[in-house]
Amino acid sequence: MKSELKELGEKMQYGDEDEIVVHEKNWKKDIAMELINVFGDYSNKNFIDLIWDISQLGFDSPREVQVIIDSNMNTFCSVGSVSFVSFDGQEDELTKGKRLTLPLKCWLHTHPFGRAYFSGTDQKTVNTWRLFLEDAIVIGNNETARINLKEGYSQITHYGYAGDEEE
Repeated sequence: MKSELKELGEKMQYGDEDEIVVHEKNWKKDIAMELINVFGDYSNKNFIDLIWDISQLGFDSPREVQVIIDSNMNTFCSVGSVSFVSFDGQEDELTKGKRLTLPLKCWLHTHPFGRAYFSGTDQKTVNTWRLFLEDAIVIGNNETARINLKEGYSQITHYGYAGDEEE
């Protein structure tokens, strides 16, 4: 019973990849194609919005989605739970087909609950990869948080106008 509770807790915390229902079967290809459409500008709002929309609507429930863009502008994507994403259980994305090449241009991921900020886990990830990572973007609902290690700056961007909010 104790091990079953531990397993359930892990599924709740990290997501159970076997339980994910995918509504958008070509979501990874859609992301790769949109990167081409925006001429490699991974901070382009259309690209950001696509990743956000996939995170919100592409699966059985809102989930974290991460996208790694390598130095050859190849995309590597994975999906997780509402609060955590990794490549665990999705290693084929990194080992089959195209090879990930360093340095990484950008690591993007969503916070499907809506807030764009670098959590403690996100900060540890950026710190671990800092020598091989040029840019990191967290995507929230109409906002992004960015740490650009190559240029040496960080920023928060809110999209829309103050008058757009419903009262």
